[in-house]
Amino acid sequence: MDIARLRFWLSLIVDEEKPTALPNLDYKIVVGDSLVSKLALNGQEKVVEINWEVKESVGKAKEHVENLRQTLDNIVNKQRDFFEADNEAKKELREEIKQLKIDALIYQLKYDREYYSQNTEVKGGMMPTSADKEHNLTREMQLKDYTKLIEELQKVK
Repeated sequence: MDIARLRFWLSLIVDEEKPTALPNLDYKIVVGDSLVSKLALNGQEKVVEINWEVKESVGKAKEHVENLRQTLDNIVNKQRDFFEADNEAKKELREEIKQLKIDALIYQLKYDREYYSQNTEVKGGMMPTSADKEHNLTREMQLKDYTKLIEELQKVK
């Protein structure tokens, strides 16, 4: 990433007749997959993608969507503040942005868990077949994985 930053700065000043201050690139250059978070759980890596397109939902999922949208807006505002801040304020803003990103992941996972729960029904009723039992077990394990990931992120906060 440092090489990308240096090359970008060089490309900015090559055509300049009079040198000017270089912009702060801390949040303008990101690693290719840095908008996708990878979390380790039980020795396995889980990928959590923030869904920027989710606008509305119903029930409990609606609350998670609203919290996610608000948190993403806060991240954008804090990053904007970061560009104009002095060095002392940047330290504090960097930590705030990190915490907001963790919050965004938690809200996304809570939404994903709720969406999955609502859209994957328990099968079989009183007399489930072996396929129904397998489906229900997979569903239960997936819901537990969401819960464990949320708990792990809450510990990091």
